[in-house]
Amino acid sequence: MMDGEASTSQMGRGERPYSIEIVKEVNIKKFGAKGTSYTVRINNTLADDQVTNLHQQLHNIFQQILDDTIDGVPSHD
Repeated sequence: MMDGEASTSQMGRGERPYSIEIVKEVNIKKFGAKGTSYTVRINNTLADDQVTNLHQQLHNIFQQILDDTIDGVPSHD
């Protein structure tokens, strides 16, 4: 993907209550690394849930997002 080129994808396995869009990827030659910027949109699936459940559901969603974005990244990175 070229710098500044956006790619929308549903990362991870199964139906997720969010979508992740890769906004930008840049190679950082000095460090031999790649930087990636994402936009995350949480779907309106939580609208009917009780307020008491939202905290745990949001925690789970953010954990899934983190797991999806680091999937395949070596542990030393």
